[in-house]
Amino acid sequence: MASCAIEAARRGAQLDTPVGAYTIDELTAAMYEVADAYPYSPVLPSLLRARELRDQAWRLQERCQRPNQLRDLHHIAGWLCAILANASFDLGSTASAQTHARVADLHGELIDDHGLRAWVAGLHALIAYWDGRPHDCVAYAESARRFHPTRGTTLVRAASIHARGLALLRRHDDVDAALHEAERLRDNAGEDLPGVIAFPHAKQLYWASSAHLGLGLSERAQAAENAAASAITLYEADPPQLRRDGELGHARLDYVTARLAGDEFDGIAEEVNTVLVSMRQRRIESVMRRLRQLTTVLQKPALRSNRHLREVHEAIDADLRYSPPIAALPTGDTAL
Repeated sequence: MASCAIEAARRGAQLDTPVGAYTIDELTAAMYEVADAYPYSPVLPSLLRARELRDQAWRLQERCQRPNQLRDLHHIAGWLCAILANASFDLGSTASAQTHARVADLHGELIDDHGLRAWVAGLHALIAYWDGRPHDCVAYAESARRFHPTRGTTLVRAASIHARGLALLRRHDDVDAALHEAERLRDNAGEDLPGVIAFPHAKQLYWASSAHLGLGLSERAQAAENAAASAITLYEADPPQLRRDGELGHARLDYVTARLAGDEFDGIAEEVNTVLVSMRQRRIESVMRRLRQLTTVLQKPALRSNRHLREVHEAIDADLRYSPPIAALPTGDTAL
C-alpha cells in the first residue's frame, strides 16, 4: 500500500502545475498593461515586452494539465501574438505581422475566442488595405462578421476597415452602408478592451474620413474634412501623456488631404509639421506611407504653383529622405 501511495504521489506531482490563479492573474494583468500602454509608448520596446510575456505563456502551457488554465493561457498568448502582429506592422514588417496574426488566430480557434479571432481578422484586413489589396481587405473584414464577441469594439473596427476597403473599389453605396453599420455597432459595443485592442470613437471618425477620401470624389471632401476634424478634436482632448500620436497623425493627414481637395490651404503647413515632429518621437510605418501619399498629391501641377505648398512638400521630402530606416524584422520561421 505504501508503494502504491508513493507511485500515486509521483503521478500527482506530474499532473500538478506551478500555474495557479495568481500566476494567471499576474500574466493577464501584464498582457493588458502592454496593450494599454502600446498607443503611447515606443513600438520596439512594446514588441519585446510582448514577446517576453508570450514566451512565458507558452512555457507555462507546456507544463499545464488543467483545461481551464490552458484556456486562460491560450487567451493570453493569443492576444500577445496579436499585439506582436500589430507592432510588427507598425515597424514595417508585413510578413512578420501576418505570421503573428495567424498564430494569434490559431490560439483563438483552439478556445473559440470570438473577440480575438474577429480582432485578428480586422488586422489582416488592415494589412491588406495598406498592402494595396482591397479585395482581400474586404474579404477579411467580412469574415470578422461570423464571430460574435461578447464585448468591445472589435466589430466596429471591422466595419470601419470594411468601408475603407470598399472605398478603394469605388463601391459608393456599400461604403455608406458600412459606415452606418459601424455607427450602429458603436451604440451597442459595451465595455471596451484596453489600449491597442480598443477602437476609440476618434479612430472610427478618421477611418470614416479615409473612406470618404478613398472614393476619390470631390463632393466627399467636406465629409472627409469634417470627420477628420472631429477626430482631431477628440484626440487633442486627451492629456498629452495619453494621446495616441500615431492615430492623431493619420487624422491630421486626412484633414490636410481633404482641405487640398477643397482648394483650402490655410493651416496645412502647421498640421503637416506637427505630424513630422511627432514621427521623430514615435515612428509608425503607416503614417510614413500617408506622408508619401501626400507628397504625390502635392506634386499635382495645380498645387505645385503655390509657394507654401511647395515648402510643405520639401519639408516632407526632407524628413522622409533623412529619417533612419526601420530595421528589417525576421520573417517566416525566424520571426519573433
